[in-house]
Amino acid sequence: MAAAMLKLSNGDTVRGLASRLPLTRSLMQRLIAGDGIDEMIGAVAELAATRRLATIHHLGPRAANPRAADHTTEHHLQVLDQLRLNELTSVTELSIDIAGIGFDLPDGATEAAERLRRIARRATRLGVPVTLSGGDRRMDDVTALLGELRTDFPTIGVTVQTSLRRSEDDCAAVATPGTRVRLYAGGHREVEDLAFLNNADAELSFVRCLKAVMYSEAYPVVATHSSRLIAVAQDVAQRAGRGIDDYELSMLRGVRPAMQAKLAGLGQRVRVFVPYGPLGYEYTMRLLAQPQNRQELLRGLLERP
Repeated sequence: MAAAMLKLSNGDTVRGLASRLPLTRSLMQRLIAGDGIDEMIGAVAELAATRRLATIHHLGPRAANPRAADHTTEHHLQVLDQLRLNELTSVTELSIDIAGIGFDLPDGATEAAERLRRIARRATRLGVPVTLSGGDRRMDDVTALLGELRTDFPTIGVTVQTSLRRSEDDCAAVATPGTRVRLYAGGHREVEDLAFLNNADAELSFVRCLKAVMYSEAYPVVATHSSRLIAVAQDVAQRAGRGIDDYELSMLRGVRPAMQAKLAGLGQRVRVFVPYGPLGYEYTMRLLAQPQNRQELLRGLLERP
């Protein structure tokens, strides 16, 4: 099934047909905050009204050339300006895909670091946290960029896929004082010598990574929809001497909204991942292709707002 879902995410013809299906449209409306900035701003404002925080993530293409990378950089700067104008800077985190700002281009690492500095300088002035994302198999690249920026921007964040066998070591390496570390299970579409493919093993790896970050001086952001893992995170945080403001729980937009609202109402810091942009269909299909997460995801999407 995973292969079929991934195949559906490729090709303009398939995309056009599938995205018009009622079920696909319904899923996308729940998960994606539209194509543009205005729709995303509206989604963040709705979350803020119910005491929830937001992580915004632009679903754009991998930069094919420096001009495209510069365009994506300008987009992020424009987003920061709109957050300021709409008084949403205090509730929003900016997630940046390193491929979109040109990391994969010739001399991409150096140029991507400079583009990130432009974004991070403005975000820091506005009080908006920034977290780097590289997707599956990009941890070395993300860590390299983090090292470039950490001196000037010590609180810049990083996303760690916990299902990889290396992830516990990655957490120890990036969990420096003040660094935001977002833990997520990942899609588990790896080979066995790189990742834990069994559900139970992957969950144990998640918990080991959780403990590594909770007992560090980093700032943990725990991305899960599992009631069991949420309870584990709350227990580990308490044992590590963390107060309710010393870490966050993170969930996807549209998934388990009642649970999100309940936790936020109890004073828990709940940050909702709000993707938007032209590649919303592809993002939706990739989520559904994740075998370990599909059941939890679909169950969460069926929950009434």
